[in-house]
Amino acid sequence: MSPTLRTPASRLSYDVLVFGPQLAGAVTAALLARRGYRVLMVAHGAAPTSYRDGAFLLPCGPTVLPPLKSMPVATAVLEELGLATDVLRALTPLTPPLQILGERLRLDLPRETGPRAEELARELGAAGAGAAEAIERLLQAEEADSPFFRLSPPLPAQGLLERWQLRRALAGQGGVEAGAALPNGDATLTRSLRELWHFGTFLWDEQPPSRASLRPLAQLLRGLSTYPRGLEGLAAEVRKRVTAAGGEVVEGDDEPPEIEELRLEGGRIAAAKLEGSPHEYRASLFVAATGAADLRDLLPASAGESKLAALLGGVKARSSLLTLNLVVGPNGLPAGLGPAALWLPARTDAPSIFVQVSPAQAASGSAPAGTHVVQLSRQVPAALFHQGEGHVKAVLQEMRAGASTFLPFVDRHVVFESSPHLQEESGLAARLRLHPLVEVGLPRQLGVTGLPFRPPCKNLVLASRDVLPGLGLEGELLAGTRAAQLVQKALPKKELLR
Repeated sequence: MSPTLRTPASRLSYDVLVFGPQLAGAVTAALLARRGYRVLMVAHGAAPTSYRDGAFLLPCGPTVLPPLKSMPVATAVLEELGLATDVLRALTPLTPPLQILGERLRLDLPRETGPRAEELARELGAAGAGAAEAIERLLQAEEADSPFFRLSPPLPAQGLLERWQLRRALAGQGGVEAGAALPNGDATLTRSLRELWHFGTFLWDEQPPSRASLRPLAQLLRGLSTYPRGLEGLAAEVRKRVTAAGGEVVEGDDEPPEIEELRLEGGRIAAAKLEGSPHEYRASLFVAATGAADLRDLLPASAGESKLAALLGGVKARSSLLTLNLVVGPNGLPAGLGPAALWLPARTDAPSIFVQVSPAQAASGSAPAGTHVVQLSRQVPAALFHQGEGHVKAVLQEMRAGASTFLPFVDRHVVFESSPHLQEESGLAARLRLHPLVEVGLPRQLGVTGLPFRPPCKNLVLASRDVLPGLGLEGELLAGTRAAQLVQKALPKKELLR
């Protein structure tokens, strides 16, 4: 079904036009709509969270989230939007929250301090006590730093005033910018925590550069929860609050709405042209909640050498998730395998695989009782997706072969296998960018920051995970709230919707 553009004939001009599929943009749009501004939200670049293949409806990627209660900004946003009860009720805590699987390791990581210490001691022996203490210090640091992030500090700080404000905020919370290292004492555990950290952040690094950059790992260690359709499902739920507050949302079921081009005049965005619409959509301010490369593609050819294009070109996608779905029949899962696990291959230089187990869903009707989907997800170089289907299939086969290490006898139980990255007919493969890790060629602040909120374009504000990639999901939420604040400062005050 193609997107339907329902635009009132009396209004093609808005206070703010937010475009992009990311959660930060949905947060910005929903907050501004609720605060009385005329908002148009275009879910440009959105990809589906599930797809049909054979007789099954399969997930495109993992649907787990860290506990939102551990992020002060998440609590504040959900409460203001009236979503706290519904979202927290839809989160399903995983039991056990996470398993670490290796050639000589089978470790559960309970949320509670005591059981976690007992499990580490059971699996690691004498090294377990030191590992438990190191993890506990990591969690305590994350909790101690939360008041700093609750105040939405000006990150990344731009200009003398914001830099002074940041220094002032750090004066009372100096530990957040201290150097940091992963808990050590056991090489396999340290490796597993590094790999888990990569699943929590959006910034490419071999090791966490600061205490602040360890926050995504600490949040994952507090426990995992599933959310319907994962991060994208949460963004869709927030987008509903845009229309509930009187704003407009342009989105489609099967084919995502796309902006054809941003028209620039005099160093500012004059209008956006949407595919399938004869109109130009104007706004006082534009908010981009899309990846840097996608935003650069929307600029006219004449802006190819501009400062804005150069800034966006400094963000390089280093890797993203490749996923494989294995549908297994009844009795196909080994005893003891939980709903989420991190598998460490025997080769220490090989990337880990995140494993999520969920009940199978039929494309129509009901799936056979006891049937499950085992989804394997692995970070692969971004270049892989440009090397052709053969290269993608080779890595998928490698993942499939490795699964036999922790899924013994799985071959006889697999009834179907599929990857969303091979779904070319629907265009799904070209649109998927699951949990990208980016490299940002800019000086860092606290080891976590990326693109500035206010790029060299007079009426453009950035609200994407490229702004605070080192803080993972929390950074995306902070980017959304900060962008809303900047828009409010630039526009006349409005009456809050109650």
